Amino acid sequence: MKKTLYLTIVTVLFSTCSNDTDCSGFPEKRKVWLPYYKGELVNFSSGNASQSFAFNDVYSTLPYTIHGNESLDCECMTHCYSDIDSANNIQMKCDAEKLKLRTEYKIQFQHFGWQSKYYVPTQIDFFEFDIKTDDKIEGGEIIDELELNNQIYNDVLKIEIDTISNKKTEIYKVYLAPECGIIRYDYRNGKSFKITDAATIIDSL
Repeated sequence: MKKTLYLTIVTVLFSTCSNDTDCSGFPEKRKVWLPYYKGELVNFSSGNASQSFAFNDVYSTLPYTIHGNESLDCECMTHCYSDIDSANNIQMKCDAEKLKLRTEYKIQFQHFGWQSKYYVPTQIDFFEFDIKTDDKIEGGEIIDELELNNQIYNDVLKIEIDTISNKKTEIYKVYLAPECGIIRYDYRNGKSFKITDAATIIDSL
């Protein structure tokens, strides 16, 4: 009886361990489109106008293990949220989630204003694209070469919002470069904000 009970326990334990799933965390090669880190300040300019994004909320899923439930898929994500640029009433929020067959990316430009006594987003310009497991990109157009401020960027991803069905859109076009993230974004009023310099560390951190 004791021998049978011992074998039963060993069998259960072995079965449980064999169902463990190791999740690798959010893959580094998928971070190249959103490479921001905590404490990074990214500056853009359009003529005499400038906008700055201080990324103080940055997170990526680290490697972990799902114990004893083989039916669950790994959930791996990353996000990079800037502070609100109060001088321009704008905030950038970037998210990505790795799924089984693709990685989904979402980028938001949130425009703030006062409604009654609350300072809230009054308009959100929303961009998204996917990268398949075979590295095929869907939801944007790849530009082989783009020059900004005397610097050449290769394999630039351009994403454009349909302004006919999104009539309130302010920023309607965004450009991303591998290892750099967003390098340019265009307003419907004709202003084009371009990245101005290398990222810097925020002094207060």
